[in-house]
Amino acid sequence: MNPHGDYDAKFKIWARNPIVVACPRPSNLPAFKAQRFDSYEAFNAWKAGLLDQIAKEAVARGKDEDDIKFLKAKKEALEE
Repeated sequence: MNPHGDYDAKFKIWARNPIVVACPRPSNLPAFKAQRFDSYEAFNAWKAGLLDQIAKEAVARGKDEDDIKFLKAKKEALEE
């Protein structure tokens, strides 16, 4: 059996030896309650605010400042 090109063989190998990887529990998620949104735009605005809050609480590294400036400029350009 040559598993390199045969997807069924790959699935059989995986089924015999499944690898279970534990997912780490997130430590910096803020508490939030169930909400209803009137539109996808409202949901996306809430989600963007939540992601910004998580990012601000993350460890700030000096070498990331250029990337942060670039991503903020890109986000502003896409919103125009």
